[in-house]
Amino acid sequence: MKLTTIFADSIWSVIYEESIDDAYNDEFEHWHDVEYIFDFVISHEKEWRLSPWKNLSIENMTLTVMEEADELESRLIDTYEYHNKGFDKEFESLSKNSTEIYLMKSKAYGKTADRKPSLLRLYAIRIEKDKYVITGGAIKLVEEMHETEELTKELEKMEKVKRWLKSQGVHISGEVDHLIE
Repeated sequence: MKLTTIFADSIWSVIYEESIDDAYNDEFEHWHDVEYIFDFVISHEKEWRLSPWKNLSIENMTLTVMEEADELESRLIDTYEYHNKGFDKEFESLSKNSTEIYLMKSKAYGKTADRKPSLLRLYAIRIEKDKYVITGGAIKLVEEMHETEELTKELEKMEKVKRWLKSQGVHISGEVDHLIE
């Protein structure tokens, strides 16, 4: 496992041993791929039909995913370029009951809080204030992550990356440099 820099001194992304690209770019590539989204929605029709998006056509679901991906990516770029609010405004704790401050499992939504529900989640480990390591992401059609195999894998990846960061002695962002490819 290695890291790559997405936004200097703020956002890094995991490169898994079995991956060609890093987690951040993998997710956005999927979320901009019409075939990928179409296949995902068809293979998760049961969850889709029980979700808040049940009345959308598959074409509108595909467009919604792509629009949320564009919105999320734009917000992250704007946050980095203009330093207008910091990444802690985009990411929140994965668990509402979490008391962790360092190496906290986190998520960002495709839509802003005032426009939820959101289909997309970008998952990360928070190293410290406004500093995150992206572990993956998902199209989320269900309430709880343990309800689907894909989301359970995302939970497992977050835990694996958290353990790895701890084993590498990462507690603050300055300790990330030796992990970058």
